[in-house]
Amino acid sequence: MVLEIFRDAPQPLSAARLAEALAERKGLEAAPALIEQLRKRALGAVRRLTGKGVIVAAGTAAGGATWRVA
Repeated sequence: MVLEIFRDAPQPLSAARLAEALAERKGLEAAPALIEQLRKRALGAVRRLTGKGVIVAAGTAAGGATWRVA
């Protein structure tokens, strides 16, 4: 699902935006505690996908890293 969100994104995504998109796709209410939990899980997926060369770092936005599909 994370890769699907990256593929659909018109611009690079931060971990926070990725977590919000995950909550939206799953139909969950974006409560702060849930977003933080999803952000941590999303970062794990980002690390795996970056290691495989599927996504790459794209810079920073609002003080955090962003990624995009390679």
